[in-house]
This record gives sequence, C-alpha cells and structure tokens, in this order.
Amino acid sequence: MLRFPKQVCATLGIDVPIGSASGLERERSGTLALTWTDPDEAIRRIREVRRRTDRPFAVNLVLGFPIGDVLDACLAEEVPPGSPHV
Repeated sequence: MLRFPKQVCATLGIDVPIGSASGLERERSGTLALTWTDPDEAIRRIREVRRRTDRPFAVNLVLGFPIGDVLDACLAEEVPPGSPHV
C-alpha cells in the first residue's frame, strides 16, 4: 500500500491527499474535481466548499483537457495554485 508522506499533508494543511471536497465537513479537507465543469459551475462549487469549511482544499484539473476557462475561474476565486502530487 502506498502511503502519502505526512509532511506533504501538513505542508498543504490537508488531512488526506485524496478525497472529495464537495462533501467536506468543517474538520476535513479534500480535493474538488473541476476538470469537466464549466466556469460558472466551478465557481459555484468553490464557494460551496468555502461556505462549508474554513479548511484548505485542493482543486483538481486534468491538464490533458481544455481547462483554460475553468482555470481562470479558479484563479478569479483566489484558489491558490500548487500541486499535491509530489
């Protein structure tokens, strides 16, 4: 079983490296998959996660697909850039 380094989770301020941010509770962190959403839906989901938790979360965008508009929406919502895939 592959274990994700605890130091990476601590650095990112998340509990686990993989999980759904769409179902976050106040004490959890996770990843919000947005590759196949349009910009308006991405903004809605980001705001919903922020409404439900003050914990950090990651946004997952698959770079092999056209994501420019969704990426712009994430940046407009001030989702910090970075990658937990170390």
